[in-house]
Amino acid sequence: MYTRNVRSCVSIGIILFYLGLPAEAVARFDSFNINGIEYSIRPMLTTRYLYDDNILLSSTDPSEAWGFSAIASSVMTASVENSSLTLTPRVAVDRFEADENFDSEELFLDYAASRATERNVFELSGVLSRDFTRATEATDTGLVRDLRNRYTISVAPSWTYLISPAFSLRTGFAMSDVEFEEVVGSGLFDYSFLSLNSTLSYQFSEITSFFVSALVTEFDVSESEDFTRSYGGSLGFSTSPWETLEISGSVGFQQSDLVAEVVTPTVVFDPAPRLELVITKDRSEDSGLLWDSRIQKRFDRSILSLDYVRRIQPSTRGSQSENETVTAELAHKLRFNLRGSLNVEYDKQLTQGSSAGTGALDRDSLIFRSTLRWRIRPSWVAQATYRFRWRNSDRAASAASSNALIFSISYQHAPFEYDLAEL
Repeated sequence: MYTRNVRSCVSIGIILFYLGLPAEAVARFDSFNINGIEYSIRPMLTTRYLYDDNILLSSTDPSEAWGFSAIASSVMTASVENSSLTLTPRVAVDRFEADENFDSEELFLDYAASRATERNVFELSGVLSRDFTRATEATDTGLVRDLRNRYTISVAPSWTYLISPAFSLRTGFAMSDVEFEEVVGSGLFDYSFLSLNSTLSYQFSEITSFFVSALVTEFDVSESEDFTRSYGGSLGFSTSPWETLEISGSVGFQQSDLVAEVVTPTVVFDPAPRLELVITKDRSEDSGLLWDSRIQKRFDRSILSLDYVRRIQPSTRGSQSENETVTAELAHKLRFNLRGSLNVEYDKQLTQGSSAGTGALDRDSLIFRSTLRWRIRPSWVAQATYRFRWRNSDRAASAASSNALIFSISYQHAPFEYDLAEL
């Protein structure tokens, strides 16, 4: 209790200190120009308090926890006429009062660069991160009892060529590499994922466009010779028949070839009988539809959206998974500085190629969020959220659920521009 009170006092002190400063003192060097290059630095600081009655979403041994988080980030941009570079470092420190140790320090660096010419756009994006499995695996594999850090490296270059005013061709490559600390015995697997995609777009009118895309992916598990290569394609459109209505959708098909190691205990006579583990490769195929649809309607004070997505994606369980996700969200402006939102997400996950000996991922999950967001000042935002989570799987004895209350205060200074040459 003493520790919690100290954290509260420190947080309140920081908030009052910044609220008492004039905007110019807080955000003096947020944008400047040197030798024709425009630089921008926009820091953000968030303090967050959390209570969760089942933070690990366990069906057998719920863990209650009180948590405090400090999150510091900054969006740093350098740009000239046709080029830009953006770096977004973020540090998140979580501290909990609970029966188990859920404390973590997470590090992230997002980056994005672009270069445009008359007919070409070159882009590069990616992330370097170290996060914690307490949050990342709770709704994916459910393997959160043996907590550990996860390291991710991803890079995604792309090239867009403007064939004509109506047609454009985009080709991209993406690579991600995921590793865990001490994966032995955890049920989690290091993996790499590669994808190559190409999309041809046609701007039919000012409000309607169509596209056709092709995709090739490779999923490789580091600790074994498990391997999946997939091929697919899709057709899609987007339109806005009215200024307040947006509709988009795509449908496609994906075929996967899977190779998995199967370990079989075998009795061998050499010359006396003994037990030997024989490793063989099991090959199988899997296929399925891809679907992505979205409807968004804007009203005078509200926005209502509905999404349905069916996709195939890599998993740290050592196999790919087929996910069907339905999301509904309603955001409403109560006052000029007060907004509320309701969000519901239902996800059904199935293991791809379970006959090839991969780990079972089958489960259903539901997340409901109710949020109230209050902009105290242009740079200050307070937010209160209630979150309900539910997950059910064939491997669990019963369904798991949790209730959480989250309160946060964030600071992000308003833009302030000037030219250093004038100083």
